[in-house]
Amino acid sequence: MTDEFDRAWQFLEPSAIRDGEHTKESVKLALDRGCRKLWVTDEYAVIAERVTFPSGLAVGSVWLAGGMLQPMLKLLPTVEDWMRSNGAVEARVNGRRGWLPVTGYKEFRVAIRKDLHV
Repeated sequence: MTDEFDRAWQFLEPSAIRDGEHTKESVKLALDRGCRKLWVTDEYAVIAERVTFPSGLAVGSVWLAGGMLQPMLKLLPTVEDWMRSNGAVEARVNGRRGWLPVTGYKEFRVAIRKDLHV
């Protein structure tokens, strides 16, 4: 794995493994497959992706992020530019509700889940 990704993983790991959905290897593989971009600094790491739905709607999404929120927010316009340049007509942030008051984005969906192993 690249030094850049290894440096980013320290910030991404808590978000990536919180729900057991990702591993270091699966995140790296997702980046290697394209349509995703990684930004990493000494304070945070962000991965954005472009998704095209069967209807043809192309959206950009902050797929995975971790680190210091305030410095990360300064990157958001750059991420949105990347999304636009890759054909996205909408930007989305998948994350905790803490993103709502600091981004100016609007909530449009709430994800809930139920553990069926109980």
